[in-house]
Amino acid sequence: MNMEVSNEELHKLLTKFMDRLDKMDKERDVMKKKLDRLSQHVSDVNKAIDEVYDIMNDGEVQIDHLTEEELEHVKHISNLIQDKEVDFLDDDEFSVLIHSVVGES
Repeated sequence: MNMEVSNEELHKLLTKFMDRLDKMDKERDVMKKKLDRLSQHVSDVNKAIDEVYDIMNDGEVQIDHLTEEELEHVKHISNLIQDKEVDFLDDDEFSVLIHSVVGES
């Protein structure tokens, strides 16, 4: 087995190796930036979920701007719709419309 390597061959090998290391460093930097962006996106989503959770109160949306009387009226209308005690709710399109209006209220 011949183990002799000329300086020129050694130089070429070392140059290729260094180029490969540089490329790996650049790829690592790109991957780190992508991971940092992903981490930031996850953090933003978590903050948004926390905000939604704060808005929700025990599974019900907090409605601070309604008086007790208005809130009871909305609950009464919601119960009428759910129980289908109102005759005109036989029309499915109208029922969906009523649900969306009450839901937005």
